[in-house]
Amino acid sequence: MISALTPLRVILFIPLFFAGVIVVASVLMRAIRLARFPGFGARYDRELAFLNRELRLLAAGIVLLFVLIPAGIGVALIVRDTGAAVSAARGEPARAPAPEPANTSLAPEPGDSGGSRESGTFPPAAAREPTPPQPSREPELAVAPTPGPVTHERPLPERAIDPALLALVPTDLSRHAIRTPVVIGPAEMASGDWRQHVGTVDALFIHAHPDDESLDFAVLMAALARRGLRIATLLLTDGESGVDRYPNRTVPPGYPEGRLAGETLRAVRVEEARRALAILGSDYYLHTGWRNHPYNRRADELPLDAIMDAWGGEEAVVTRVAQMIAALAPRLVVAPDGPSEAREHFEHEATGVVVRRAIEMERAAGRGPGAYLLSVDPFQREF
Repeated sequence: MISALTPLRVILFIPLFFAGVIVVASVLMRAIRLARFPGFGARYDRELAFLNRELRLLAAGIVLLFVLIPAGIGVALIVRDTGAAVSAARGEPARAPAPEPANTSLAPEPGDSGGSRESGTFPPAAAREPTPPQPSREPELAVAPTPGPVTHERPLPERAIDPALLALVPTDLSRHAIRTPVVIGPAEMASGDWRQHVGTVDALFIHAHPDDESLDFAVLMAALARRGLRIATLLLTDGESGVDRYPNRTVPPGYPEGRLAGETLRAVRVEEARRALAILGSDYYLHTGWRNHPYNRRADELPLDAIMDAWGGEEAVVTRVAQMIAALAPRLVVAPDGPSEAREHFEHEATGVVVRRAIEMERAAGRGPGAYLLSVDPFQREF
């Protein structure tokens, strides 16, 4: 094995060695990061999700061309030489061609009627005794019978779904009553005029960004709406710092062309949330328009204090949300968990902290919702 590692073949494994060093270093760096932020889970891998398809294909091609193929050639050469060395060590002689017989004539020599192996002659066919047929040494294969259909002793139980539960989910939009939510924007929310346009509700959904209303508890909202309950949705930001991952999409009516960003993205996401809430059945769509921070790489991470300061200070933010809960008087509040130690976006956790403190403030005053439902991140360490 050692003799097979010639300098040329060692060179073939150098790219694989350095690739392994890079992988080990990345794992160690990830472990250190997770030690500092225990519950963050796989969220530190999100940078890879922002590499476009061309870059991923280019990286895969480079690894295949400069790492895997040379290593594969090196392994093949080592296996070949090692096999030859093992055969030589066992003393296996090289195969030589079989020698030809001295006399290949089939005619008997004069005076010889029986033939001889030494002379290389054989008796005539009539003089040779027929060779009895030999039994075959190969064992007969038993043919297994063709199996019939597999049957169970007991039939598998069928899961019965309550038709009443199915009726709550709007699977058929043609029969689903689409509502027209009252939209209250940042200007009305800041001035306090929004109180004139809303009434009490049964359920209040509070989220950080547009699309969270669809990703978290959308089915619950639709089910409550089908029961005839009044629903309000409060989104703290408009998502203007998000990433448009489909700039080359087919442009549907109402969408601007090209990559969306900034105020253009804000307007699109607000309209998307309005349409989604109309389908889900929310009566009110309130959005405060607080600053949305980008979260497209690890360097974008912000602590909770920085988010609160950007939104106007923790005490002011908690007080405003508590006032909204008091005015809407919901029986149920749905919001992200916070602090959760697992943040799909750090503004989700900030939203959870604000809502938790606001509900505590309201309950201390003898008000507040009767139920408080949390949206739990699947990577959260403690549930």
